[in-house]
This record gives sequence, structure tokens and C-alpha cells, in this order.
Amino acid sequence: MAYHNSIVLFPDFIAILTDQVLLAFLREIENMSKTEKDMFTQEEAVEFLQNSWKIKNVLDRMKTDRKNLADEIVTQILAKVPFQSISLVAAKPEDRNRPSFEDIKARCTTGIGGLCSEMNTFTWGLLKGVGFDICLAPSTVTSTITAPENHAILLLRGLEQDGDLYLADCGMGFPTFRTVSLDFAEESPIFKDSFLEYKYVRHEGKILRMHGKGDM
Repeated sequence: MAYHNSIVLFPDFIAILTDQVLLAFLREIENMSKTEKDMFTQEEAVEFLQNSWKIKNVLDRMKTDRKNLADEIVTQILAKVPFQSISLVAAKPEDRNRPSFEDIKARCTTGIGGLCSEMNTFTWGLLKGVGFDICLAPSTVTSTITAPENHAILLLRGLEQDGDLYLADCGMGFPTFRTVSLDFAEESPIFKDSFLEYKYVRHEGKILRMHGKGDM
């Protein structure tokens, strides 16, 4: 199958960490973390996952089954927390402010959801609370008119072994139902989810998400 049209575009991890745009983006999140308490303590995160979403043996699996646990949490977020813009559109312009951690936590744990800035910040806070090594990073979703760094994604380290790098994204209309290893040389495996068929490729210092013909 011919693949076309990059959906998510972001520099590789080394380039991301040295990019000034990312540093400014992460500084804002860092400032929030200094002025607000963590979105979840470990106790809160584990209790929520086990009692509300019925994910079993979270702490034990953090020691022995981290990749599958992360994938299960990502799948549950996609199933229970909608990616949507209705809340933003319905709000009065003067009320369209950056939500606090508590706002994001409340919207997502109650199933309201939101855009990538809320969905992936919630995912970051929840996985960080459990104990994953995770950070937010900017990326670009392409379209006929593309604004650089218009999308937030998540990068995780150490899911299966020390130093490995994985992508997670719970805030896009084309869902990714798993964490995806970015430690490939040229191309990732091909993923097939319902009507979606896609893969990730390295190209000119960036990583592109490429979709099969007919997905768009």
C-alpha cells in the first residue's frame, strides 16, 4: 500500500530537547507544576485506575509489565475520555482560559474530555502519578493550512528497558491505541486499527506519521 500525508510531525528526541520552542513550552508546564500540586499523587492515580477503570495490579505491573500497563491506560483514556472541542466552542470568549491541573483532572476523570492540550496533559499527569518517566512535547499536525507546534504529544522512557523511547498520543482525531516505540532505524511496524493503517518514518531529522491511502 502507498502511504501518504503526514499526520503528526515532530523532531526526533535529541532535536526536541534542544529546541527553544519546546523549552518555552515545557517551562510553562514546569511553572504550573511549581504553583500547583501534582495532578495525581501515586495513591490517587492507582486508586482511580483500579477502582474507576478496573485496571488491576497497577503497582505490581509497574515493576514487571510496564509496557502493557501503559497501553491499557492509553486505551482506557481513549475509550472513556472524549477528544472534543465542543466545550471550548460553547464557552464565552472571556472564559476561554488555560485550565489549571485541577480543571483538567476534573474534566477528564468525569468523562468530559477536551482538546489535545487537555487530553495529553491529563494523560501526562495520570501516568506521571503512577510513576512513569514521561514528558509533554510539541509537534505539528499537518493540514492544508499548518501552524507549527500546534499539537501536544507525550514521550515516555524506560517502558521495556532503560533508555528506550516511546510515543503516546491521546488527543488526536486519528487515535493511537498503544504506546509506539521510536527506537526504529527508518520505519516503525505498520499498525492497523479499524479503518486506520499507519506507520512512523524518519525523514530529514523528523519523525512522520504516515497514513495509508483511504484513511483521510
